[in-house]
Amino acid sequence: MSVKTHSLVDDMYNNGYAPNKESSRKTYETMGWVSFGVGAAAIVTGATMYYFGWSAARSPSAAANMSVVPVFGPDRAMLVFQGGIQ
Repeated sequence: MSVKTHSLVDDMYNNGYAPNKESSRKTYETMGWVSFGVGAAAIVTGATMYYFGWSAARSPSAAANMSVVPVFGPDRAMLVFQGGIQ
């Protein structure tokens, strides 16, 4: 997304401003930031699940029980974590 955004900026710099290119640039920039956010959420989720699995592996009598449920609403999206070590 960043490459496409910079390509549109360079094109507008060399060939003049165009409102449709500016709109596309903003869309690509937003999509890039959303991609970073989704990637960061995936890393945090993976690290959390790894931690609970690693903790359970250290204790022979404990078992990790973890679930992640996506929740979507009309104006939001979130992940719900439930569980722990038993």
